[in-house]
Amino acid sequence: MIYILGNHPVRDFDTWKPYFDSDLARATAAGIHLIHLFRGLDDPNSVSILFSAPSKEAFLAFFNNPVLPELMQSAGVLAPPSIQYFTEA
Repeated sequence: MIYILGNHPVRDFDTWKPYFDSDLARATAAGIHLIHLFRGLDDPNSVSILFSAPSKEAFLAFFNNPVLPELMQSAGVLAPPSIQYFTEA
């Protein structure tokens, strides 16, 4: 199992959140599980998301689905996410 931390700014968290929630079933079906969703303390429209996945390849297959860019644009994501991959130490 690996962990993925993604960060990106959104136009408005309250507008973005229902779009995010609507895609969780697709993530779960791909073996990707939400661990925690964070909002920036100083900027509540800065979003960080911690996921687990069976592998980096499984996450990339989910993340590179053509539906995701359109969903992110509609949700008000302002920049491509910064993504880091982790394993337990």
